[in-house]
Amino acid sequence: MAAQNAALVLSKDKEKIKREEGRTIGAVKEIGKLLGLPNVMRMEAFDISNISGTDIVASMIVFLDGKPRKGEYKRFSLRDLSGQDDYASMHQVVTRRFTHFKNGDKGFEIAPDLLLIDGGITHAQTALDALNKLGVSV
Repeated sequence: MAAQNAALVLSKDKEKIKREEGRTIGAVKEIGKLLGLPNVMRMEAFDISNISGTDIVASMIVFLDGKPRKGEYKRFSLRDLSGQDDYASMHQVVTRRFTHFKNGDKGFEIAPDLLLIDGGITHAQTALDALNKLGVSV
């Protein structure tokens, strides 16, 4: 009876692991396939937040194999901006993140395989401009 219970528990655990991999690794593989990126493992996403145009911050969240890496999340207080300017904010945070990468700074030494930018096409173009100015290839 103990052997049957152990086999049942093991079977359920295997099914759970398989479902979890489908939601994480499987989803990342599907994203990579859709974008023509064969080896997406690390993804970073950026978003700009503010309170009525003040206290502007940017968040960077990190996923590895489709799983959140909360210990690697970063928050950037944006500097020297007059008022709410999402594009200047995005440019600044991408510049700061990849300047740290180029310098080999701790916590920033790994480049993402996929960069996700919250906003529209202009936000994405702004991020691309920041990368180009730093000479970071995409």
